[in-house]
Formats: sequence, C-alpha cells, structure tokens
Amino acid sequence: MKHKRSILLFIFVLASLAWNAPASIGQEIESLINQLDNEDEDDSVRHNASKRLAQNGAPAVPELVSVLPEADLELALSIVETLTLMGSDAESAVSALIEALRKPNFSVYRRKMFVDFHDSCVEALVEIGTPAVPALKDVLSDANAELRYHAARTLSNMGYKANPAAIALVPLLNDEYDKVRIAAASALGGMRSQPVPDIVINIKKQALERSIQTDDAMLDRAAETAIPDLMKMIGDESNSIRAAAVRALGTLGGAAAVPALTVALKDRDDNVRTIAAITLGEIGFPANAAVPTLINKLKKGLYETEGIRVSVVQGLGGIGTPAAVSGLIEALNDPSGFVRRMSITELARIGEPVDDIILLLMKTLADTDADVRVEGSQALGRIGVPAVPALTEGLSHETLEVRIWSANALSQIEGDIQVAEPVLIQALRDKDKDVRRYAAYALKKIGTPEAIKAAIPVLEKDDEPIMSTHEKSN
Repeated sequence: MKHKRSILLFIFVLASLAWNAPASIGQEIESLINQLDNEDEDDSVRHNASKRLAQNGAPAVPELVSVLPEADLELALSIVETLTLMGSDAESAVSALIEALRKPNFSVYRRKMFVDFHDSCVEALVEIGTPAVPALKDVLSDANAELRYHAARTLSNMGYKANPAAIALVPLLNDEYDKVRIAAASALGGMRSQPVPDIVINIKKQALERSIQTDDAMLDRAAETAIPDLMKMIGDESNSIRAAAVRALGTLGGAAAVPALTVALKDRDDNVRTIAAITLGEIGFPANAAVPTLINKLKKGLYETEGIRVSVVQGLGGIGTPAAVSGLIEALNDPSGFVRRMSITELARIGEPVDDIILLLMKTLADTDADVRVEGSQALGRIGVPAVPALTEGLSHETLEVRIWSANALSQIEGDIQVAEPVLIQALRDKDKDVRRYAAYALKKIGTPEAIKAAIPVLEKDDEPIMSTHEKSN
C-alpha cells in the first residue's frame, strides 16, 4: 500500500510540473524579452537574454514576432538578432522579418559599431535558410523596389539553397533599379549544385539526389532565359553590373559563356577582369580557349595589377590543360613573389607532368623571396614520394637555401622516403643548423634503427627553434 501511495504521489508531481510548465516557460520568455530592452552600458544583460531566448527555440518565436512590429529601435534589433541565433528554429518568423524589411532602415550603435537593421533582417533570413526561400521568392515581384532588392540579396547569400528561386530571379535582371539587377545577378551567380554528403546513405541519399536533380533542372531553365540578359549586362556602363553579370554567366553558362568571359578579361574595370579570370578557372577544361588571353595578361607584367595577375594564375590552374600549365610556368618568373607563390600552388595541384613540375619546383627553392622558397618546399612535400630523388639531390646543392628547403620537404612527405636515408645521414654534418634539424626530422620519420640513432644526437644538441623564414631571408 505504501508503495502504491508513492507511485500515485510521483504521478501527481509529474502532472503538476506538466501543467505548470507552459506558464513558467511563457513567463521566462516574457521576462527575457523585457531584458532585451535593457540599456546597460556593456550590453551584457541584453546579450545574455538573447542567447537564452535562442536556447528556448521555436516556442519563443511567436512572442518575439508579436512584439517586433511595435518595438522601439533597440528592441527591434535585439529581437532580430535573437531570431538570427535561432537559425531554422525561427522558421515561423519569416513573414515578420520580410515585413520588417518594408520599414525604413536604421542603425544602432552597439558593440562599438553601428549595426544596420535591414542587414540584420537579411542575416536572420539567411540563417533560417531553406524554409525562407518560398516567401523570398514570392516578394521578388513585389512593387516595393527595396523589398525586391533585399529578397534578392538574401538569396544571393544562400548559395545552392536558393536554387528553387532561380527562375523567379531572372526577370529582375531587367529591373529598373541597378542595385536590384546586381543583387539578382549575384544570386544567380552564387547558385551551385547541392553536394551529396558521404554520410547520407541509401534511401535518404536517393531522395536528396532527386531533389538535387530538380534544382539542377530549375537552374537549366533559368539559364536559358537569363543568359541573353546577362550577355547584355556585360556591356552595361556600371562596373558593378558587369561584374555581377560575369559571375552569373560563369555559373549558368558554362562552356557557352567562355567567349563572353574572354572578352571580359579586357574590361576597363580591375574587378571585372579579376572575376572573369577566376570564373574561367571554375569552368575548368572547357575554358581552354581563353588560355592565350589569360597568358597575355601575365606577359604585361606590371602593367596589370598584382591582384589581377594572381587571379589569372588561379584561372589557369583551374583550367589545368597543358596550355594552361605553360602559362603557370611563365608565371614563375613574375616580378611579384605572391604571383610566383600562387603559380607554385597551382602547378603542384595539377601535378602533371609530374617530373617536369618537380624540376620547376626545385628551382623555386633558391628563389630570392623566402615565402616563395617555403611554398616550393611545401608543394614538393605535397607531391610526395615522386619528389624524393630530386630532393635528395638538393641536400648536396651548393646553395644553402636549396639544401634547407630540400630537407624540409623530405621531412613533410607522408610515404616511404627510406631511399633518402644515406644522404640524410650525411646531411646531419651540414654546417647549417636548419639543414641538420630538418634532416633529423626526416630520419626520425623514416624510423629505422640506423636513422633514429643518427637523428637523436642532432635533435638533442640543436635544440634551439629553427629560425623563421623571414629571419633566414635577411
């Protein structure tokens, strides 16, 4: 009987808690919203209240949304920032956030900077993600130009999640307002096929792949109608419109966009030329026809800015054809160390023809720029075992920097480098401490009894940190 009474008492307590829970949660939410209106100097009360409301998730959204329309500037911004923290849990706030974008904008000085209200609303919608896309798609045709602009720029920050809105974005390429056209082109330019995560299995993966196929079909339909408009935009007087059009053409046009993008490499605006070069690289092998024009940009040397020459190198690396490789080889002689480093990175990434690339990279170990030498060594390390013979030979090179960075590269290689063991042991007698230390690291990685026996005394003796790259260059 006593046991039965205990069970009944336990059930009563649980029932009481369940009965009172909604009221207590509601009271907590109301209290926290009041704290959002706090004007403490360091903003800590407001910030903590925002975090706690976000932890409540979806149950807190209706109350936040009900307060938002009549809230003063400080509270309105705090509510939107709280919804941002909630992410997809704030799905039911999408309409309220879009309505907030209809209102005049304002900025609030907070956290030692001015925070823009409309920017915060856009950020919240981006964090909500896919559930916000249908509503954003609907307002792309709204009479309010500011709302069309904000909807398009929100979608432009969503990447592949915005794909279902692709067709609805196309008419905005002819909008009467430049900033709407730019935002629409930027949104189209940011769209990509959704990746299928490796961890998604069987039936879920099949469903996701069907969804991706649907999105890709939407992009294809959007491309058919958007490409003519984007081609016209490339001739626009506005630098920003041309830049956005170039980016979108690369995404939607693929190989068909290569001629227009090649022309854009000669645009009068630096940013347009930069985007065109990078976009051609993203298209890849089908952009091979643009390689001569890209290489010509490198031949102009200092007549083109360093930034543009770097983007050209990235473009050539993305295209990756033999013709593009020849351009990257030419870029190894660029006056800019940064351009030379990027060329090394791209050549190592392409990796073919491997023997030729290894020989070229070995020469970079003697570069006058210390950062180029480091990049060359790391690239050879990434190439791995095929580079071992050349690096082993580099251990006895007359130039100190070549010996140092050959030893460094050997110490980075993941794989069998035992063939280099005898020369590495000999390198332990080099007059330079850095050569000895890197050689000892490589021997320790080899791990044979002879290698360990030779390496340990050097590691114990030369226990000072290896001098920095920049110290070595001075």
